[in-house]
Amino acid sequence: MGDLIAAAQHASAPVTGKAARELRKLGKQLDSARATETKRLRQLAKAETSKSRKQVAKRQRQVGEAAADVTAIVG
Repeated sequence: MGDLIAAAQHASAPVTGKAARELRKLGKQLDSARATETKRLRQLAKAETSKSRKQVAKRQRQVGEAAADVTAIVG
């Protein structure tokens, strides 16, 4: 998160307080989305080894949604 703010500050003019808050907010959202994506991938791996096809399909859908969330924040 700190790298995101530092990169924004170096890439352009000085960041205002409001912009810095927005960058921190986006950084927190991105951290949260990445954590969720990692959790979903871990759950999918576990489901693939021991669960039914229905559970695997559910976990695959959840991984796709989590990846889309990360992409929406980054892109």
